[in-house]
Amino acid sequence: MATEQLLPGDMVRAVHRMRAWEDDWTRGSDGIWVMPGQYALILQVWHVGRQRTRLRVLTGDRIATFSSYTRDMLKNWLVVGRTPPSGSL
Repeated sequence: MATEQLLPGDMVRAVHRMRAWEDDWTRGSDGIWVMPGQYALILQVWHVGRQRTRLRVLTGDRIATFSSYTRDMLKNWLVVGRTPPSGSL
């Protein structure tokens, strides 16, 4: 499924092994890992500055935050399903 941006409600699959942030403010080294092929549901998307995008996702039974350059976000996550906007059905 092609998309130009990631949106809350998107089901995504990790393309690369990535470590989540420890919390919204701490990158650190104790974040959980997602492995290639692991699925996640995007809960929240926000931008930090002009070049970074952050995602809060539900993966397995955990909520995790990931950060990446905006231009690389679609290289790290593949959209496999999209929830239609409310009122569109």
